[in-house]
Formats: sequence, C-alpha cells, structure tokens
Amino acid sequence: MDVLYCFDERYNTQGYISIESVKRNINSNLNIYIIHNNPESFQNYFAKLKDSRTNLIIKKFANEEQIVFPNLNESHISEATYYRLFLSDYLDKNIKSIMYIDADAICLSDFSNEYNFITDQLSKSNYTIAAKSIPIENETNDDIKKRIGVGGRYFNAGVLFIDLAKWNNNDTKSSLIKKMKYLNEKIRYWDQDVLNSHFDGDYLELDKRLNFEANHANKHEIVQSNAYILHYIGSNKPWNLKQSLKFESSFYQNLCLEYLKKYHIVSNFRRGDLITLLSQILSLEVLKSKKLISYLKSSIFAIFLKK
Repeated sequence: MDVLYCFDERYNTQGYISIESVKRNINSNLNIYIIHNNPESFQNYFAKLKDSRTNLIIKKFANEEQIVFPNLNESHISEATYYRLFLSDYLDKNIKSIMYIDADAICLSDFSNEYNFITDQLSKSNYTIAAKSIPIENETNDDIKKRIGVGGRYFNAGVLFIDLAKWNNNDTKSSLIKKMKYLNEKIRYWDQDVLNSHFDGDYLELDKRLNFEANHANKHEIVQSNAYILHYIGSNKPWNLKQSLKFESSFYQNLCLEYLKKYHIVSNFRRGDLITLLSQILSLEVLKSKKLISYLKSSIFAIFLKK
C-alpha cells in the first residue's frame, strides 16, 4: 500500500500520530511518502516509525520557482497544504497509484480492501482521482461556479486516491500551477480550490467512511459511522485547548497518550487559552481527561512556554 503525506514542522506531531494510526490498523506492508520542507526536523519521529513492514521515504520540498502560494493568512494553514500539487516531482514514476492523507486525519480501522477496490476502479476508469464530495459553507453552487469555475460537485481534498499514471501522462502538475496562478485572490480553500477547479466534478466518489468529518458530527454519529478515517476539517483541531476535551478529539488525544505518553496541546492565544483552562477546571470539565495531571501539565506548558 502506498500512502502520501505533505506537511511541515508545524504539523510534525500530527503527521507522526496520523502515520502511527495507519500503521496500527493496516497489517500489510506500507510505503509511506512524506513531502516536507524541513525533513531534519522530523528525524526523531522518523526513527520511531520505521519497522520491518514500513518503508518510509521523506523528500524535501524545494520551491525552485519561488512560487507565492495564495491565501495563507489563517493560523492553522501553512504552505505545505499546496505541496501535493507537486507530488509528481517527488514520487517514483513506477508507482501506479497512491492514497493521500492529511496530517489532521487519523485512521480508526483497516481500509485495505477499500484501498484495493478504489485503486482498481480508478485504473479501469477515465478518472484521475477519487474523493468525497462536500457542501461548501456559506456558498451556493452559483457562488462556487462564479468564484472558481466549478459547475458540479465539490470535494474535500484531505483524503484522495490518485492514479499517478494518468496524473503524470496529463501533466496535471503544470495544469494545477497554472490554475493556481490564474485563480490567485479567488482562492478561499487553498489547494483544495485549485484541485476542484481543475477537475470540476470529474472524479470517482469516495465512501464517506474514508473521509469522515469529525467536526460536523455528534458523538452518536461518529460511533455509528464505522469510519475508516476520521478527519478534523477546519480550524477546530483536537490539539487546540478549547477542543481538546470534546468527544471527537478523544480519538486523537488517546493516540497521543499511547505514542507520546502525554496530551498534545497547542496554544495560539495565551490569554484566551488560560481563560479556557480555568473554565475547564472550575466546571470540572477537566475530569473528562483520561489522565488529569498529564492534561494539566500539557495545557500549562502550551500556554506559558509556547515559542
């Protein structure tokens, strides 16, 4: 099985946890490719991930053309979101197909059969990618068409199956870069907008269990979903202090307790997060944590000792 990740230093921990979640659920041999802006910063995690059935290949992203990536002002987004547009520069030409997974998605169960089925379907079809369609918040179909030219379906790019033979034969990279430069200020959802504008509804539909949105579901829906991959879409991430004790975040934080031996908490707003922590303590919400002392230590460290 071939899997691709694209992230930078800001998402090293998340990428590590995501890869561990795939490894623990997939029993077959894995080739995991990572496109990263600073591979040296991931070396400690890289060493932990290597084993007899996991082949890890990490490639340094080189922006040789000095491309300026649009709309990177939001705090939870970095330029690494655009790296997948360049995947043909970093993957061996003999790889027939690959599955892309965002670093903010975790694997809950074995999707090997689905992987084999979808890659086979792609190879027999005229489609280059498989993805899951989603509605766009605060935008009608007419709005999306006017903004980026998409006239039909719109997909989330956090989990993709890619037929690399078609991708390379069609020189998809060049087309995507041209599209990105053309759209420029119209881009709202980063490379996802670019990909959607390029493919314009021409993709194989994925089962929602392969890209189940954690943030748009309640506890019952998540439990009943039988999801293969849980994706933390949007800015409400499970490592943010305000979200860290919510039910949907427990899947990520439990993995952190297992592999990091602690909670993973990130504080972007010191004063606001301190108020949140005090509120969690006074309301006894902190008792939702599996390991109270670990949670408090991780939260305080994130608030007061963040870089």
